[in-house]
Amino acid sequence: MRWLLIVAALMALSSCATLTEEQCEAGNWAAIGYRDGENGRLPNFLEQHRKACAEVGITPAQSEWEAGRTQGLTQYCRPSRAYRVGRSGRALSPVCTDAQWQEMRPAWNHGRNYWRLEDDINDIEREERRIRSHLAALTKGDESLRAHLLSDLRFLRLRRQQLELRQLRYSSWP
Repeated sequence: MRWLLIVAALMALSSCATLTEEQCEAGNWAAIGYRDGENGRLPNFLEQHRKACAEVGITPAQSEWEAGRTQGLTQYCRPSRAYRVGRSGRALSPVCTDAQWQEMRPAWNHGRNYWRLEDDINDIEREERRIRSHLAALTKGDESLRAHLLSDLRFLRLRRQQLELRQLRYSSWP
């Protein structure tokens, strides 16, 4: 289900213009490139800007954009950014050097562990809500089922607390 939502979101984003008319007209291509580099955009991302700005008759300044992007990549290709990317559940963009990637990989894995635990905690919370709803709908004659559901609920609370404690280990990157 989550993958379906991610794909839908990516399709929606890909159909949107990357820049507004005002940004195209301002033409601060070094700043636009810097932002794109800071966000780990691939070199071919300029083509999307080219399409967006073609609607208003403007052509991007490629050399300025590339220079800005190169500077922005210095912000993206850091362990602290890799941690934030992993923590959000996203993959790292393949824009960094091998040496940078080796430095970033442990941070990304650390953030990814946080994200995975968060996902597990969310699943448990959904199951807890489902059980509470089921408990609320029970009639007085369903004491055996009530006891079973309450036992399940206690187990889920304990499991969630264990995951939350594990998650603390991954809540930040040094």
